[in-house]
Amino acid sequence: MTTPPAGTISTAAIAELLGVTRATITNWKSRKNDFPEPVAGTVRSPLYDRQEIIRWLIANDKATERQLRGLGMDKIVFQLLDMLRSYGLSTDLLGAAICYVHLSRSKVLPRESCFGPWLTLDELVRTIDTADSWACSSSLTHRLPIFGPLIDALDKVKGSKEVIFQVLRQIDEVEDLDALHTALISTGLPGKHGEGSLPDEVSTFVAQLVPRNARRIFDPFCMSGSLAIVSAQHHPGADVVVASPYRGPLESTVRWTLIAGIKVDVIDGDILDDAVAPDVRADAVVCNAPWGMKVSGRSRSMIRDTDPRWVFGTPRGDLHWALVQDAIYRLEPGGRAVLLCPKAALFTTTQGAGSIREGLLRQGCVEAVIATPPGLLHHTGIGFCILVLTRPGEAADTENVLLIDVVKPTKRGEQPDFPSAVRAYRKWLSDTAVDADSEGVFRAPVREILAPLGSLDPSKWREAANRPDTHTLTASLGQAQQELENALAMTATIDPRWTPQAGRVSRYATIGSLSDIAIHRGVPLDRRVLDADADTGVPVLSLAVLNGRAKSEDIRYVDLETVRGKPVLTEPGDVVAHPTPSGIVVTVWNKAGWLPNSHAEILRITDPDAFDPEFLVLCLSSRLITDPVTVGSIVPRAQSKNVTIPLIPIADQRSIVAYQRQIDTVAAYGHRLTRAADELERALADAAASGFTMTRP
Repeated sequence: MTTPPAGTISTAAIAELLGVTRATITNWKSRKNDFPEPVAGTVRSPLYDRQEIIRWLIANDKATERQLRGLGMDKIVFQLLDMLRSYGLSTDLLGAAICYVHLSRSKVLPRESCFGPWLTLDELVRTIDTADSWACSSSLTHRLPIFGPLIDALDKVKGSKEVIFQVLRQIDEVEDLDALHTALISTGLPGKHGEGSLPDEVSTFVAQLVPRNARRIFDPFCMSGSLAIVSAQHHPGADVVVASPYRGPLESTVRWTLIAGIKVDVIDGDILDDAVAPDVRADAVVCNAPWGMKVSGRSRSMIRDTDPRWVFGTPRGDLHWALVQDAIYRLEPGGRAVLLCPKAALFTTTQGAGSIREGLLRQGCVEAVIATPPGLLHHTGIGFCILVLTRPGEAADTENVLLIDVVKPTKRGEQPDFPSAVRAYRKWLSDTAVDADSEGVFRAPVREILAPLGSLDPSKWREAANRPDTHTLTASLGQAQQELENALAMTATIDPRWTPQAGRVSRYATIGSLSDIAIHRGVPLDRRVLDADADTGVPVLSLAVLNGRAKSEDIRYVDLETVRGKPVLTEPGDVVAHPTPSGIVVTVWNKAGWLPNSHAEILRITDPDAFDPEFLVLCLSSRLITDPVTVGSIVPRAQSKNVTIPLIPIADQRSIVAYQRQIDTVAAYGHRLTRAADELERALADAAASGFTMTRP
């Protein structure tokens, strides 16, 4: 196999790095005029300049720079994590190990504390102990024991020396440790107290909502460091401060900052305590507190009714209502707080949440609410919302709130359209206007939000905007009534003169033994088969396509020249059978040029006077095809060649097919009648829910 030129990347490699299909990359190439041209390879297997591809992906919002820097490192990360798990070691150790090697390589650590592959096991233990002592006394690490996971493993786990030494040696072989740590962060591994790091696209979205002129950014309840680090990267001139009541997240954040070369100030303490950082103020506050955490126990004892932070109500329930008010209290004039919350924060009323939310709205503190689709976070499928808050009366429009509903992308591998949401928010800041063509962006009057049936949830406003008006409802109801009347006016009957006659078959034969039927097996579509676009490729006939369940965008197209063997494409009138564990899915396929996949078979009748294709479909659809014709020990599948069919004259076959067509006509009539009645019932339900009444003439 020829080694690709250095600095190049193939279509398959791009798809693998981004977690999408090769067809997605091929579609980008055919539809995007600025997609980079190949620099090597062949027409069927082009190779692209890796740096050009990276620049194009970033410019077209297909991936972020931080994501791409970590690509290719994920295999190393998972290999190291599996090694740690197999020996019962904590996965927190890997972040500490990367930081230790990085500080050793950059000569930040004292010489006697640095790692080297030449060390013996006993020397390794001594150097890590020395490094831990340095960390606990150094202002660079904020005197936090950032190598604690390594020390704990060496002290408590038998045989850990050899494993840690092996892990450190593998890390030392990696040139870009920042990229390796990025890959580790992207796994979203949960910590002891947090919910793991945020996906890069979510952290970037939050950072882009922070004011551009922010001089200080504060995360009052840091659980992973994602928001603080990414905000610092997007606002390099700002001072970043993080606080947390838990040592673990602080240590993880400090390790991250040391690897990424970012300066962050650390406050070790719970900001709910009015004695912790009472004078900290910031131009921007970012926060993603643990969901479901309550104000209870020690936290409840810290909260005093006389605390000036609780002007909208003393927090008694969810922790985020305390953090919301604390964030507003710490803002400098003109500052913004950007907080991630579960969607329940938009409507829950328990334990004073409703009154606090109402106070925020009435005082002009809620500037924007952005709802996101579910499935974006690492450890929960629940959707979340982003609250953009200001000091009282400082919102861009104190009488209205900007609501943005970010929808889930329809295509696999695509990210939600966060850039459009950022643009809509920036426009709101500049002139409090909403573009008429902006989908999912709404100007919501505060008085309507606070009305008895009002809502702060952007998705509810989208539903209201899409609700049909009176004219549309009336027209829909009338159209459904007319369709049902048309269906009822049709008639469909079966000729009663058709009667079955048994005992007229002289012999049977398996399909595989018949010379008038040629069987062509589908071809395996392995990784060597390249995807193509709809203009140049051949469509694949899969089970979903055969059943009619596949949408046009789900159909796969492949480069026929990369398919092994001698593939046979369909011709009009072919019978296509797809064996499954529960039987054979079979139909007459009247489209030419489709490629059956490895499980499908083409049954091509070579003598039209010997067999009728629809008769063959009937025989293969019989419930009598069971175990005697199946193959496969793990997942048994029926094979068409083993199916026994009766050999009857072609005239008798066509008589059966004619009777079947009458049945199909009756079935189609029944389906149309059912669809018309269902549509009328849905139209009636919409009309009733909108206040319509029905009267008889």
